[in-house]
Amino acid sequence: MTTPTNPPARSPRKYVPETEGLNREFFLQSSTGTLHVQRCRDCGAYRHPPPLLLPALLL
Repeated sequence: MTTPTNPPARSPRKYVPETEGLNREFFLQSSTGTLHVQRCRDCGAYRHPPPLLLPALLL
């Protein structure tokens, strides 16, 4: 008795984001194997994705 075989499924296309603005440094460094995340100089909070302004600074 033979079992039917299905053809291998195609993998979905990989999403590659645009490297621009605030995310540029993150994606450029991660392509080299290092993780870079922005940190606020005033309060020391780590933020990813990087916002234009931290919510605490809007108060």
